[in-house]
Amino acid sequence: VYVWFEAVQGYLTCAQIWAKRFAQQHPDESKAWERWWKVDENGVAPRQLYFLGKDNIPFHTIIWPAIIMGLNAAQNSKNTRENITSKPNPGQLALGHNVPAMHYLLLAGGQFSKSRKHAVWLPSFLEQHDPDTLRYYLSINMPENHDTDFNWPDFVEKVNSELIATYGNFVHRVLTLGHRIDSDDENPLLRFDGKHSLNVETEIEKIFDLVTQSLERHRFKEALRHVMSIAQLGNQMLQNAEPWKYMKDSKLDGYEESMASLSLGWRIARCLAITSHPFMPSSAQRLWNLLGLEGSIDSVEWDEAINWKAGLDWNTNHPVPLFQRLDLEEIMAREKGLAEHSTQKHESITHSVKGGKKKKKEKNTMENDGLKYLDFETFMSVELRVGKIVDAQEHPNADKLYVLTLDDGSASHRTICAGLKEYYSKEDLTGKSVVFVANLKPRPLRGVTSEGMILAADDGDGNVKIVTLDGAIAPGSRVR
Repeated sequence: VYVWFEAVQGYLTCAQIWAKRFAQQHPDESKAWERWWKVDENGVAPRQLYFLGKDNIPFHTIIWPAIIMGLNAAQNSKNTRENITSKPNPGQLALGHNVPAMHYLLLAGGQFSKSRKHAVWLPSFLEQHDPDTLRYYLSINMPENHDTDFNWPDFVEKVNSELIATYGNFVHRVLTLGHRIDSDDENPLLRFDGKHSLNVETEIEKIFDLVTQSLERHRFKEALRHVMSIAQLGNQMLQNAEPWKYMKDSKLDGYEESMASLSLGWRIARCLAITSHPFMPSSAQRLWNLLGLEGSIDSVEWDEAINWKAGLDWNTNHPVPLFQRLDLEEIMAREKGLAEHSTQKHESITHSVKGGKKKKKEKNTMENDGLKYLDFETFMSVELRVGKIVDAQEHPNADKLYVLTLDDGSASHRTICAGLKEYYSKEDLTGKSVVFVANLKPRPLRGVTSEGMILAADDGDGNVKIVTLDGAIAPGSRVR
């Protein structure tokens, strides 16, 4: 009941609590929350987005909208079924605008697990690497349409071969080539600005529109790929212009056109700083400053990315690369060491004081990152018995549960609810001899009383197997 019905209401109730406690200075005071939740008098609804994993889709697309519609209907004086509508009126609670749900991000083919040392150790990573390298990889590898996998070789490959080789390489070439031209504390490319014969701006504007559309549709991976295509276009332009060929001899044919292309490259780098900012804010700010632009890029309007009339600023400091290449062997060695250190730090260490009264040695109640030792009496209080599944039916009120009937050696059998629907069919379960906890207190599970628990093994990677017997034995037999 909590997960399905009550938890989602926290979105609304937390906003109401916030307004009551902290909105005294707001013009609407304790009703300030309504600006984010209710349709205004002109019929304009607040834009609510719910970002979540795919397992939470039903709660936010069925349960929560139904609750909101019910609350709106309850406000009407005539509380009838006809009053329940999916089109809230002014003054009523708005329905969510969209639910951008994601599939799962796995780690090397398995689920993230701190207890199994199967994780990315973020504090250590941030001590060694630019956070934007991780932001780039997580964005470009985002599980928008299917489950995706985080693995270190792919991470290093994408950062080195995509982020650095395409994006980082382009902006660094533009900056370093610009600094090879003599200047008097102003951008030396100003005298070439706008003199190129290319149509690159139009192409970039088309890509910029695609970036914007993808962001508005919450297709972030797609949007970042479009941003990278701008960098790729810039690289192609520089490769064709070959400005490095003309640096030593300005009298060569094509010098003006080549330098004009480099000047346009400076503007493209400015465009990249703005369009990459939603994904890589730290490097976007660094690039903004390397271009000689002041202030925080956070305050720059989005459409400024394609303002080809903006000034060409200048930074007299010598440019440095935005990113450093990654070494896979170094990362793997560090991650292995972190996992081993995490194991060691959980080991308990006892000390004695010479000459003092000896303390009774404390029991080591925590081992192997969370495993608690039980005394023998506690273990023996758990009654394990053999049961034979004689019938398996779907739970009427739960999508992941079966209602199993077990022959437990008694005349009446017993009912157990088991979350095995994702792993077994009803036919696979029927007839199997299993081990179950016989003295577990019966409790209702979504309207069906469960009288025990079937033992099953879970490797943490989505593989679940029930514990069965290697031979025939009578139902009700005690497991010792």
